[in-house]
Amino acid sequence: MHLRRFLLLALLAAFVARIVATYHVFNETMDEPAHIRAGLEFLRTRQYNWEPQHPPLARMTLAVLPYCFARFHLYRHLRLWMAVFRIREEPANYWVGLAVSRAGNLLFGTLILLFVWRWSRVLFGPWPAVAACAVASCSPNLIAHTALATLDAAAAAGTVVAAFFLWRWSEHAGWRYALGAGAAFGFAVLCKFSTAAFLPPLAVIYFATARWNRWRTWSAAQARTGLLRGAAFVVVAGTVVWAGYGFDAGPLVPPGHHYYSPFPMGDPTSAASRLTPLLGHHTLPAPRF
Repeated sequence: MHLRRFLLLALLAAFVARIVATYHVFNETMDEPAHIRAGLEFLRTRQYNWEPQHPPLARMTLAVLPYCFARFHLYRHLRLWMAVFRIREEPANYWVGLAVSRAGNLLFGTLILLFVWRWSRVLFGPWPAVAACAVASCSPNLIAHTALATLDAAAAAGTVVAAFFLWRWSEHAGWRYALGAGAAFGFAVLCKFSTAAFLPPLAVIYFATARWNRWRTWSAAQARTGLLRGAAFVVVAGTVVWAGYGFDAGPLVPPGHHYYSPFPMGDPTSAASRLTPLLGHHTLPAPRF
């Protein structure tokens, strides 16, 4: 037991060390300043208007350390790094600010490894779980994206966490995993919108596989309980997402405007374009979502 814990901690430490070692090697990628700036706006002003095309949770995580320790300020420059801090006036802050911003993603990378360990432990036992964690900690993609102040590590972490709880719910019907899956799904969607496309097909596969031989034996009482748990899942997931937007409420279209939305909604025949004129002037929870 103690040896396994020591190995797990050593793997996590080595994973973090390899990532931190890259902070002063690679300059910023194109997306990093935008994510940091949007997170700073939410933390400083409780507004999320600058670029809400991604959910706020991962961006806030990236901006927390700069907000607390790097003295980042919001400026009205269109150039992204200039919008975060005056790089020409404070060049020494560049590498410090970039490093502390990227450090926020260590939370999501570590979360991925812990859930790889946990899921493998449930399936195969403690030693295979340590081996699986070791393999995951050497993944070039995982190391590379956890080393950047972008949203990909957060999206991967949210997907893994939510997939684990959905799988456990499919294997063990009950309120515990139904509510846990709802919270995890909300967490994943707050990390990145694309998780909402990945996770439902996974859930269908999990439930179809786990309960393939049980459908014909279901009673009416079991069906009602299943529907109640499904409704609870939706309510919990929606509440978590709404909380991630600070329980904001308002219209999709600003008052006095006649256009559909301040953001492109795709082709006029798309679902978003059709729904926006119907819902645009109604007060809705989490309108940015």
